[in-house]
Amino acid sequence: MLNLLNLSASRENKEYTDSSIFISSASKKIDDLSLWREYTDNGVGACLVYDSKFLKSLYKNGREKLFKVCYIDTDIIELKTKGKKRKIRFKGDMNGIDEGKLSKEILKLYDCVNNSKLNVDDIINQLETVRYLFKDASYAYEDEYRLIVNECMPKKIVAENSNKCDVPFIYTYIDSDCPKYTKVYLGPKVMEWDYIAPYIKYCYSSKNKEISVCKSSQNYR
Repeated sequence: MLNLLNLSASRENKEYTDSSIFISSASKKIDDLSLWREYTDNGVGACLVYDSKFLKSLYKNGREKLFKVCYIDTDIIELKTKGKKRKIRFKGDMNGIDEGKLSKEILKLYDCVNNSKLNVDDIINQLETVRYLFKDASYAYEDEYRLIVNECMPKKIVAENSNKCDVPFIYTYIDSDCPKYTKVYLGPKVMEWDYIAPYIKYCYSSKNKEISVCKSSQNYR
């Protein structure tokens, strides 16, 4: 989003500014080979399927919000071209979103931002939540949704080790009385899944909860 609004260059070589936005990504593509490759260490991870009751419960407390990611297929150069009818192009499933209306709103935002006398950091702060809802069209295959939490309370923020980085990651957790997941898909390259599946079901049954465990149907060598 910042690239499209011509703001990314203004952020280069600047001091890091903290954000209160936390993101959890999801997709409607449950057993998709491209996502297994990209996000589960080449198919040795797992896919967790959210319980619909859990997702509905998020709307009641108002702390978490679920959004559909929009994939933009328009270059910033096109928006800067004078004398040309401008239109934002999108790619992928828009889930009922009015493309024409959204295009007009983004163009108005582009003009407002680029004609504004406000400090760039102030503009970006105003776009804090919205800017995480757009990605380049090259990622449209992901069909991504994002759970977004704006959390400022230090007691709800934790630092935990991650196998992706030497430095701990910063997290916040979603509180809900509803079971979060109904099913677990194990990746196409998971070994000894007949040992892993019983352990997952045991962990849930010890909390008086049920969950289905399946193996991916994708052939992946």
